[in-house]
Amino acid sequence: MKTSIITITLLSLALTGCTTTPLGTINDNGTGYTVDKEACQRLGIDYDSVDRHERGHLAGLYHCSDRNCLMYKTIYPGEIKTKLCMMCLLKSKGVLSANNK
Repeated sequence: MKTSIITITLLSLALTGCTTTPLGTINDNGTGYTVDKEACQRLGIDYDSVDRHERGHLAGLYHCSDRNCLMYKTIYPGEIKTKLCMMCLLKSKGVLSANNK
């Protein structure tokens, strides 16, 4: 099954420059997702944060510009993300359209 790589990435700084590693993918029909648990462990990324982020996409949420929000596109080693920002919370409740920025 072909998957689309979207969602959380890890920004890893190496001597060669910045690279991103996709940790979660949503399948093409939008009915399921996978999270690379081994990559999360190897890179020191909180698996549950990535899992919650992917579930947010299945619920219709897009990436958020608020760095503290669960739906922010990047997570760093040691970070734990558990909460949506107010905009994403309102979108998840249907108060705002999911594509409002």
